[in-house]
Amino acid sequence: MTAYSVGKTVFQLEGGTYYIDEQHALLNNQIQGMGLTMDFRFGYFLEELEFILNTGFQYDQYREPLVNETRSGIKELTFGAKYLIWDPFKNYEE
Repeated sequence: MTAYSVGKTVFQLEGGTYYIDEQHALLNNQIQGMGLTMDFRFGYFLEELEFILNTGFQYDQYREPLVNETRSGIKELTFGAKYLIWDPFKNYEE
């Protein structure tokens, strides 16, 4: 995410996927799975103001010597706002 605002009445949607494969020798556990991420940015009211929704969903299998379970759910959910205080390129003249 950049330091700059997306602009008034602009929607921006970014998404991605990832794969996870972790092993811990001392705890003797293993996690394998995948996840989806989505970032939604929306400029509203002012050119410098934007609202941000950041989400992540993960599906994985967790294994220990006595435990083998499948887990799924929202890993991350963040809502916030950002206001651009200073833009070095605004009113730039060469």
